[in-house]
Amino acid sequence: MTVLEAVRWAARALSACDSPRTDAELLMCSLLGLTRSGMLLRGRARLSPPQLKRYRKMVAARRERIPLQHITAGVEFMAHEFAAGPEAMVPRPETETLYQMFVSLLPPSPGALLDLGTGSGVLGVSLALRFPRALVVGVELSREATALARSNARSLDASGFRLVVSDLTGGFSRRPLFDGIVANLPYIPSGVIPGLQPEVRDGDPPEALDGGPDGLDLVRRALDEVPDLLRSGGVLALELGEGQCDRVSDLIRSTTGWETGTHPDLSGRPRVVTSRKA
Repeated sequence: MTVLEAVRWAARALSACDSPRTDAELLMCSLLGLTRSGMLLRGRARLSPPQLKRYRKMVAARRERIPLQHITAGVEFMAHEFAAGPEAMVPRPETETLYQMFVSLLPPSPGALLDLGTGSGVLGVSLALRFPRALVVGVELSREATALARSNARSLDASGFRLVVSDLTGGFSRRPLFDGIVANLPYIPSGVIPGLQPEVRDGDPPEALDGGPDGLDLVRRALDEVPDLLRSGGVLALELGEGQCDRVSDLIRSTTGWETGTHPDLSGRPRVVTSRKA
C-alpha cells in the first residue's frame, strides 16, 4: 500500500472524527517523520509491512478517540514542537491568542514573568524563548504535568524557565515580583464536562478542565492573589471560556480599579481578558 492509499483508507476509517483527512495525514507525518508537504511528495512510495502495521495501530487508537497529540506525542505551539501526553491538557489554538496578546502588552525586555497553571509548559517555555534574558516561572500543582513541562523546557533549551510546584501563588511571598502574569486556568463549568468531545473529556486531566459550578473558581482565587505579585504597570492576561470575559472584566475593575480589554480568538469569540496594574 502506498502512502496516499494508506491515508485515504485512514480518512475513511476516521469518518466519525471532526477532521478525518487531516488526522490521517498528521498520523502519517508522525509515522514517517515528515512535514505534510514532504509526506505528500512521497505519496507514491510504498509503506513497508512494519510501517503499515504501525500506522494501522495509530489509526485504531484515533478511532477510539484518543487525542491525536497523545498518539503522535507532540503538538506545535508558536512554531515550536512540544511533547504532549495525558499528564497535561493539550494546548489549543486559542492559547496562541493568549500568548500573542500577552506579549504585545509587555515591555521589550521584561525581567520576570509568571505562567500560572503552566501544564505542559507551552506558554512559559515559549515566553522564555521569546525573552531569553527574562526569568520565567511556571507554576503547576500536578507533579506529572510539571515533569512534562520540565522535559519540554530541556528539549527546547529554555534556560530561563523555572518551575514551582504550588497551588496557585501559595509558594510566593506577597511582593511585586513580576512584570507580567499569564494564566490559562481551568474554566469549564463542571456540568458541561460530560458533554465535551471524548478527546477532551477523557483525554485531558479532569483537574485541567473543571473550573467549578460556573467555571471561575480558580480564576477568582487567582484574581485575589495576583495583584500583590504584579509590579506597577505589570500586565495580567487570562484565557477564558464562552460568556466569561465580561464577568471577569467586571470583577477585575470592581476589585482593583484596573482597566481591562477583551480580545477574540481566531473564530471571533471573546477569549482573552487583559489588564494592567495601575
